[in-house]
Order: sequence, then structure tokens, then C-alpha cells
Amino acid sequence: MVRSMLVHDECADKPGRTWPPSLGLFKSIIVTLTYLRRNRVQAELAETFGVSHPTISRAVIKRTPVVAKVLTEQVPVAEDLDMRQQYITDGSLLPCWSWAGHPELYSGKNQTTGLNVHVACDLSGRLVCVSDPVDGCRHDIAALRIPGVLDADHPRPLDR
Repeated sequence: MVRSMLVHDECADKPGRTWPPSLGLFKSIIVTLTYLRRNRVQAELAETFGVSHPTISRAVIKRTPVVAKVLTEQVPVAEDLDMRQQYITDGSLLPCWSWAGHPELYSGKNQTTGLNVHVACDLSGRLVCVSDPVDGCRHDIAALRIPGVLDADHPRPLDR
């Protein structure tokens, strides 16, 4: 509810409507989030929402900065971690195009290019930390050390 109001407030500051009228603001945000989260092809999203491919493209281009601005302050970071707690961490490679000029993005483990992002949750599954993306060539442990998640003053390993 609060995030919905933040999105609406962010869009209301702009003169005129900045979202495709055939989608409306709510569906424009849904399209953008679906595109970003699932990496679905815009033509496929156009079929799903019954609009043209250019309409989907305009929605994604206009709404992505709004989503980023609204969610940036909501993302928990390593500095927010309680060093007395135990955490579960997992990494994921966010795939991107094959950039011949950027070999640092190539992940030998996944045999593709991308950025490595790590998340941490507490033992009840609540998200407590999202790392900044690092080059795909970085090993998971090295990537976790960059944001400070594995600092000595932070979470202890699970007791076995």
C-alpha cells in the first residue's frame, strides 16, 4: 500500500500522463516489474496485456526509473545486519548479453555473462540484505566479502 502510494506520488509530480493510456499506471508498473523480474520478451508481454509492443516498450522505459527510485530506500543492505543474528545467504547470476569487451562479466560456473548478486535472509525467511551487483567472474565467497556480509563483525555461520 505504502509503495503503491509512493509510485503514484512519484508519477503525479510529472506534468501530463507519463504512462501509456491503454495500460494505465497500475498495469504499466506490473508490466515493468514483470519485465525486470522475469526477463520476459516485450512482444510476449504485449500479447499478455493485449497491447502493442511499442506500448510495452514505452511503459518499461518510463516506469523503470520510478520503480528504482521508490524501491532504492527499501532495499536492506549489509550495514543493516544485526551481528548477533544468524543468516542464510544465496547468490544469483543476473544474466546479460554477451559482452565481448567485458570478460569480467563471464561466469565460468554458469557459462554465461552477468552480474552476481547475493541476498541474505534470517532464519524465518525475512529478507535482510541485498548486495550490490559485482562482476559475474567473481566467486560467490569473494562477492559476499565485497559488501561486508562476511565481515568478522557480522553474521556467524550456522551452528551444526
